[in-house]
Amino acid sequence: MNKPLISIIVPFRDTLPYFKKCLDSLISQTYNNIEIIVVDDASLQDISILINDFENNMKIVYLRNETSLGPGACRNIGLDAAKGKYISFCDSDDWVDLNYYEHICNHLDKVSAELVMVSMKREYPYRSRNEEMYMCQYNQQYVIRPEIAIRSMCGDYEDIGIKVSSACMNKIYRSDFLKRINARFEEGVYFQGTMFSIYTFLHAKRVDCIPNVTYHHFRRNGSIIQSFNEKHIHDFGVCCTTLRKYFTDMNQFEQYKDSYYRKCIFLFDLVIQEIFEYVADESKKKKYIQQMLEQCFNVVSVEEWLTFLDSETIRRHLQPNILDTTLY
Repeated sequence: MNKPLISIIVPFRDTLPYFKKCLDSLISQTYNNIEIIVVDDASLQDISILINDFENNMKIVYLRNETSLGPGACRNIGLDAAKGKYISFCDSDDWVDLNYYEHICNHLDKVSAELVMVSMKREYPYRSRNEEMYMCQYNQQYVIRPEIAIRSMCGDYEDIGIKVSSACMNKIYRSDFLKRINARFEEGVYFQGTMFSIYTFLHAKRVDCIPNVTYHHFRRNGSIIQSFNEKHIHDFGVCCTTLRKYFTDMNQFEQYKDSYYRKCIFLFDLVIQEIFEYVADESKKKKYIQQMLEQCFNVVSVEEWLTFLDSETIRRHLQPNILDTTLY
């Protein structure tokens, strides 16, 4: 019996020091019916020699953009080129367990879920095994409704015993499902993984979590999350506006209003953290914070937001360093 083909889409942009480990983990899979679609986003680094050095390089489909289009566009180019029954995404500085696709394909062949999720472990250049950190971890199999996935991803269900990452990389999709719902990544913006995950969850009927297999996410300095520029502020607004449209188009905004605002608050806090982490100049910090506040009030309804927030949450945003409000 022929094993179904899995298409693995890998956007590449000047991450050559890490890329060999990524390709090694994909080429050496125990499941061998794979195609690795490398989309080179106009990199300054030449990866053709590295690809040609691999013994099984026939599994690699190499595509190159003449100008940089960003990871969203690269993933869409990969989707257009993919021939597999199943679709997977891997960043070029990350890696997966060697039995990753065997576990996943064996599961997908037996169930009706449109997508599955696996554990996602955060890796650092210098971190001991005693300091393992997981963005999400599944020690047993779960079958969940997409509503639970959305609410968990947005922070509504933090105490339900399951965590869902907004990343697309630890998820594997049925190709016919993505085509049927016309799933595409938003191009030219940050946070496109979050938007893609929400969109696909909204259209799915079943989501499975698979244990005993891990996606390894390498957190390196200089990556999109480990940096800041003004585009993050603009794209915060794009993401919030787009997510609202996704919910509204499905006539489910009222149902997911709390989840929507929780995700907006998370993204707002993330960009503010980036500003304080990576901007040294005090005047620039204040300018960027002002821009974030303006962007926030442009894309969300203040009245709705205040209705959603309780008074203590509002106070913590205004007075984050005051833990005890007792008057002595």
